[in-house]
Amino acid sequence: MFRKVSQFKFGDRAIKKIKFTLLLLTIILAGANQADSADFGSNTDIITNPWLGLTNVGDGYTLAGYGDFEGAIRTFSLIGNERVLGVKCLILRIYGHGNNPVTEYYDVRIAQDTTANIRFLKATGVDGDGNNVDFDVNSPDEALIYLPATPIVGQRFDHLPGAYSEIIAVNQTVPKMSTGAGPYYDCMLRRWGGETGDTDDKWNCRYVGVVKEDWADEVGEVRGWWRVPDQIPDMNLNGEYWFGSLSADANSWVPWGKIGTVIINGNNWYQEWEDYDGHHSFSGTFTTSVQSDGSININHAWGSYNVAWNGSIMINADTAPDAENRLGFDIIARKATNIDVNDVIGNYSFFAHWSDWYERDASVGWGTVEFLADGNGVATWVYQDGREEIKTGDWTLDDVNGIMHIMDFRDFFLCEEGIIFSFTSEPGIKGDFGYHFFVKESNEPITPDDIAGTYIVRFLETSVFGQPFTCGKGTAVIRPDGTLEWDAYYSYGEHDVGEMTYALGPGNKISFPGSAHEEEGIISPDKSFIFAPELQVPTEPQWWNWIGGIFLVRTTCNIADLNVDRRVNFADYATFGNQWLAAEPGLSANFNRDSRVDWLDLKTFAENWLWQAIWLH
Repeated sequence: MFRKVSQFKFGDRAIKKIKFTLLLLTIILAGANQADSADFGSNTDIITNPWLGLTNVGDGYTLAGYGDFEGAIRTFSLIGNERVLGVKCLILRIYGHGNNPVTEYYDVRIAQDTTANIRFLKATGVDGDGNNVDFDVNSPDEALIYLPATPIVGQRFDHLPGAYSEIIAVNQTVPKMSTGAGPYYDCMLRRWGGETGDTDDKWNCRYVGVVKEDWADEVGEVRGWWRVPDQIPDMNLNGEYWFGSLSADANSWVPWGKIGTVIINGNNWYQEWEDYDGHHSFSGTFTTSVQSDGSININHAWGSYNVAWNGSIMINADTAPDAENRLGFDIIARKATNIDVNDVIGNYSFFAHWSDWYERDASVGWGTVEFLADGNGVATWVYQDGREEIKTGDWTLDDVNGIMHIMDFRDFFLCEEGIIFSFTSEPGIKGDFGYHFFVKESNEPITPDDIAGTYIVRFLETSVFGQPFTCGKGTAVIRPDGTLEWDAYYSYGEHDVGEMTYALGPGNKISFPGSAHEEEGIISPDKSFIFAPELQVPTEPQWWNWIGGIFLVRTTCNIADLNVDRRVNFADYATFGNQWLAAEPGLSANFNRDSRVDWLDLKTFAENWLWQAIWLH
C-alpha cells in the first residue's frame, strides 16, 4: 500500500483535496463500487471485519520476504488508539517494505463503519527515501475504504492519491508456503495499483489477515512476502475433549445449547455435537496464532475461533455475535482418563446457569456438592434471589467413558484438573437450557504467590430479568499483594476497568471482600484456572445487574518472556538490555508499543521478573 506516495505533497491540503476529488470522480465515472461516503457509529475502534486479522492493540503478525526481499521482514500490528476528526481509530502500523536503506513504515488510522468496512482517515510515516508521509481526509465522510466487509469481484477502492485497490478474486485457497505457514482458506485477492503502473497482489484470508503479497514493480522482478507462522511454544492440543455451549439469539434472546466431543490430532480437528436440531459433525485442518492477551486463535477454513487456553481447558466467548447471530460461550475441556471412584469422591464447588426457552427468564445457583463413597450425594446451593435449596440422591460412574449420572439429572462429563460439567442440548422439563460446572475442592492451602500472574477473562451473563445476554472477554492481573485488576469488554459495548482485593482459603477457595457482590470463587487444583460466580443482585434490580459465570484462565505466555521459554529471567534481561534506549518500530522489548525501549518498558519487565508458568513444568 503506501510505497509510492512520496511523490505527492501531502502537506498541501489544496492539492490533496483536488487529487482526492479527481480520484473519486474517476471511480464514479468508471462505474466502480464503494465510492459512497462513510457512515460511522460509536464503536468505530471495535473491529469485527474478518479480513484484517487483528482486533486489539498489541495484535500483530509477520511476513518474510522472498526473491529480492529475502532476509527482510514486513509486519502488520495495532500499536495504539487515536481520535481523528472525532472518530475513534486504531493505529495500524505497516512496517518494512523491502531492503531499503531507510526503515520504511506507515501508521494508518483505521476505523470500522456501520456496515463493517474498515476505512482509514489518516496516514503518517516514513517512505523508503526517508521522506515524511502525512495524509488525512478533510471530513469523516471522506474516509477511504481499506478493507471491505463483503468483498465482491470487481470492486475498486481509492486509497492515497494515485493509488487504488481492486478485488480480483474471492474464495481463494493459499497453499502451504516455504515458511511453513498455511494452507489458508476463504481468502480474497486484492490488487494494489499506482500511477506508475506498478501492481501488488495481496491475499487476505478471513480472520487471519494478510498471508501473501506478490509485488511486480518492474518486469522480471521476483519479490514478495509470505506469512510467517505464529508459533506457540510447547503447544500441544492433541487429545480428546468434552464440548459444551450455551448461547442466545442476539435479537430474540432465544437460548440454545450444545453438547459433544472434540478430537484433535496434529492440525486435524474433528467435532461432533447434539443440539435441538439433531446431530452434527465437523472436520478439517487448522492453524494456531497467539493473540496479544495470551489467548490463541484456532484458524479453521470457516474462520478463526478464539480461546483462552491453559493446557487443559479452552473457553470461547466474544464481544460480538457469532456466524449464527448468537451470543454465548463454549467450554472445551480435556477428558479425564484412567478414572475410578476415588477420583470422584469428595467435595466440589458448583455453579448452574439456566435460561428459559419459553419465558426468556434466567436463574443461577452457586453451592457445594459432596459425592460420598457409598454412592450417595448431598448438594446445597443458593439462588440469585437468596433462596436456598438442598438435594440428596445417588450417583453412578461410567469409568470407561468418563461420565457420571448425578441425582436423576442428565449426564455429567469428567475432565482433567478436577472439573466436571454438563450442558443441555434441548429444553429441560421446565424449558431450561443451561449448564452445570463443578470444580473439586482441596484442603491444600494456596498462597498469593501461587496464583499471581496474568489471566484471560471470558464470561457469559444474563440480565437478572433473563434478557439481554452479554458475553465478553478481557484480562485480569492477580498480584501477590492481594489485589486483582481487570480490563474487560462486554458485547453490549461497555468497557470495564477496575481493581478489587481478594482473600484465599479455606483450601482452594477465593473470595473478594468489599466488592459489590462478595461471591466466593474456586481455584482449580493445578492453580491455572479460577471460576467466580456473579449472582447477588440489589433489592431493586435493573436490567444491567448481571448474573452468570466468570472464567479466569491463566495465560501460558508472558509479555516479558522474550525468548519464550515460559520463564522471565536473565536470558530475557540480556535481550532487553540489547534493545535498551533503541528507538525504532518492531522491538520485542517495546511492551507499550511506542517505538522506544525506555523506563516504561523497564517497569513492565520488572513487574514480570522471575515469572514462570509453574503449572506447566
